[in-house]
Amino acid sequence: MGYVAGKSMLVTAPLAQGRPILLKEGKPIRVKLLAENRVCGFSTVVIKACMTPFNYLHLSYPKDIEVLEYRKASRISVRLIVSLDEMVEESTPGRWPKPALCTDISTTGAKISSSEPLVDIGESLYMTARLSVANVEQIVRIPLIIRNRTLEEDEGGQTIFHHGAEFAYLDEETRVVLSGFVYEQILKNKR
Repeated sequence: MGYVAGKSMLVTAPLAQGRPILLKEGKPIRVKLLAENRVCGFSTVVIKACMTPFNYLHLSYPKDIEVLEYRKASRISVRLIVSLDEMVEESTPGRWPKPALCTDISTTGAKISSSEPLVDIGESLYMTARLSVANVEQIVRIPLIIRNRTLEEDEGGQTIFHHGAEFAYLDEETRVVLSGFVYEQILKNKR
């Protein structure tokens, strides 16, 4: 909510199962929060717990704040239909190219969802996507490395494979288009 440097911070009360957690004045607490692509943590003390006009707390101003970067770049949620292809023709079993859905993207990587596992972790693919930057459509072909894979079942019982991918060896033109697309989406989401 706000702060006065060196004195106090005002924060909304934390919730558990939709209800405010009641914290006693004078209680030392540890605060953890996400800020863009960083995790922040600090120790503080509840100076005052207020119930009106809503539940909020006055916390002592932290002496030190620990900051850890958990991603190299901020990711944005998208729904991009992409095409994935093997790096070396006929080097990977199956039919290529394969359609997939890119559900988040950054300047350094993406989350790609498909109805089947694409390749083993550590293997490389090309991702082709149509990106709009400043109302100009650009088709990019991005080399990537699959870094992890998880699976889940959707409401219809179908298994979906989510692949975490790191972009690798981007040429200058692709890097400029990708950066323009990501930053344009970040600005749209902040409005």
